[in-house]
Amino acid sequence: MEIVEDGVLIRPVGERKKLTLAQKLDRYDPEIHGNGPLIQGRLGREIF
Repeated sequence: MEIVEDGVLIRPVGERKKLTLAQKLDRYDPEIHGNGPLIQGRLGREIF
């Protein structure tokens, strides 16, 4: 953890394993990751 001009910077310690797409898809669980809200219609600058 480090204090920087605009706030606090947090970096992971140790090596970070890079996952392949196949590994990411294996870890995906729709019950956990698929329940986000769906935005319907246009918002902000998308409205003409």
